Amino acid sequence: MKKTTITFGLFIFLFSISQTFAQSSGGTNLTDKQGKKQGKWIMYNNHNTKFSEGTYKDGYRDGDFTYYFPNGNTKAIVHYLNKGKDATYKSFDENGTVIVEGFYKNEKRDSLWNFYNPSGEKIAVEHYKLGKKDGINAGYKNGKLQESIEWKNDEKDGKWYRERIMGGYLVGYYKNGKLDGKYEEFSESGTALVKGQYLDNNQTGEWQYFDEKGQLEKVEHWKDGQLLKNQVILRTLQQTNIILPADSIAYFYNKGRIMCVKTLSGETLQVQNKAEHFIEVVGETSFLVVNYEMKFYANYNAVKSIQLNPENDKWQVILSPASDFEVFADKEAAKGLRIYFGQDE
Repeated sequence: MKKTTITFGLFIFLFSISQTFAQSSGGTNLTDKQGKKQGKWIMYNNHNTKFSEGTYKDGYRDGDFTYYFPNGNTKAIVHYLNKGKDATYKSFDENGTVIVEGFYKNEKRDSLWNFYNPSGEKIAVEHYKLGKKDGINAGYKNGKLQESIEWKNDEKDGKWYRERIMGGYLVGYYKNGKLDGKYEEFSESGTALVKGQYLDNNQTGEWQYFDEKGQLEKVEHWKDGQLLKNQVILRTLQQTNIILPADSIAYFYNKGRIMCVKTLSGETLQVQNKAEHFIEVVGETSFLVVNYEMKFYANYNAVKSIQLNPENDKWQVILSPASDFEVFADKEAAKGLRIYFGQDE
């Protein structure tokens, strides 16, 4: 979650003085007989530029203190309470825009903190309890919630919500800083795309994946963060489903309005799935592109070799099980296949 970064030593200059000095003048920068600061004090940095000014009472900051950028613009306004231990805090950028608002209790962040961008738009909120994150922390973009996480005692604990980059959103749950419990992803229309469970920060049990219409596409089985089984759903021309292990598919490709599938056991299937999307379902890391134009994808285990056909000067792909027709790689796919087989001379 992104937020405005405070680039100066926030805690140091709010509750102590470092690399600054005072110049006693007139009724300012005075101490009493006990050596306690009293009244108005103005502090300067090593370049003799005003660093801060405010009022002390019995040696403690009391009321408003103003801190400055080297150019004299206001950097922060802090209102001290309770002998300087508590404070309301507001900081600015060099153009005078408020970028951070918050509260300190016992010199630690407490309660609600708001963060803004240079345009004045809220980009984040954080809740604290004596210096530890406690409550809902959230990030925003263009006024819209992007992410929110519940915290307890400085650990993520509770509901997690985040907008998906490709649209829609996800919902999960943390327990003691780790993902634990139900996890779901949804499309912009609210259709469930992913359903699963986490346990101790690891995927566990059955995970289901759906398309934008809500039709089941893939089922995974996990244990202790290890994928045990990956099954994909093929939709036949008769409107029935076939469930296959993803690693049992040798290759698939589009043929007109249908997709043809060959399994490693040699079975041929004709289904309604589309190769350009099905490759995302089975996993791109397990398949090679054989022909971009045909949307022909093959399991690494099914591609045995490639050889240049002298009759047409094209690279023929040798598959197992064999295809019902000669398969040639197009120019782009051939480059990748030749590199894979060490023939890229």
